Amino acid sequence: NVGGSKGPEAGLFLITGPDYHGMVPAGMKQIKVGTRLAVVANRVFVNGDADLPSARAVQEGFNLLPLSVFQKNGLNFKLPEKVDYERFVFTPTAPEALQLYDQIGFGMRTFLSASDDFSDSDVGAAQQIGLSVANGFEWQNLDEPTKRGLARAALAADAIIANTYANAAETANGWRYTMGGGRAGFNYAVRAAFSANLTGANVPEEILYPNTRVDGAGASLTGEHKYVLHFDKDNLPPVSVFWNMSMYDDKEFFIENDFKRYSIGSTTEGLKIEPDGSVTILIQNERPADTSNWLPAPKGPFNLTMRLYGSQTPILNGSYRLPGIKRVD
Repeated sequence: NVGGSKGPEAGLFLITGPDYHGMVPAGMKQIKVGTRLAVVANRVFVNGDADLPSARAVQEGFNLLPLSVFQKNGLNFKLPEKVDYERFVFTPTAPEALQLYDQIGFGMRTFLSASDDFSDSDVGAAQQIGLSVANGFEWQNLDEPTKRGLARAALAADAIIANTYANAAETANGWRYTMGGGRAGFNYAVRAAFSANLTGANVPEEILYPNTRVDGAGASLTGEHKYVLHFDKDNLPPVSVFWNMSMYDDKEFFIENDFKRYSIGSTTEGLKIEPDGSVTILIQNERPADTSNWLPAPKGPFNLTMRLYGSQTPILNGSYRLPGIKRVD
């Protein structure tokens, strides 16, 4: 990560793919990417409406351009009015029972370096079942027993992925913590599980996303009831940046509400801290008399995701866990 919990980190960064063998220009920091294509996700923290101009100024300071353009013109370049992105069109050719491998082969040809067929032992081993970067999935060259085995494996894959994701999380007080997604390494089941359920995964020291669909007693969360999340003074989330809690529906979208509040946390303007230093978040559909610490809920089911930016050691080693959501009606 550039920036992140380390704070502002202005500079020049050279993002290079697996086939780049050139020099790194003086003054640049190289970020190596193991695939031919990558995604860059920028996050800019906005501390309330008054902070929007500063946040926009930070955004305007981001420039992403080819090295060749930068070396010729520096940052004095004009963005094209229209960018025609390459379209990735997947057309299966294998029998239906083997089309999962067609997709894998397409992904290998699109994202991996041709040299991986020879330099990467895992990619090289895939050639035994007809997969390679050079040719994708060559199912026509496989014998019938291998085809039948691959078809059975494809049927089992969804169950393996679902089971892996279900067991990848630690649960405490109803909250699920998934710690390993950002560093799955060669654990391909974990990589597949996170890819199937999430859009990327960060490392836990940058951010964790504990999620819950139940209260502390294990009952499903619903706007038919009233809840609180209470933190004692000495039990607030130990983070170096900030924490907040967002509410989502079953499709993982924010839930529209007249109060126009979709998350609440340490940076919420007007958050009320009790004289004893504790904080109590109200989670309910009915508008309370004091809305300072209210997170509006729908009338039906919902789930909650906590964002812990800059998780500190107690979170990372498991000695700190969020308190459970408590039903109060």
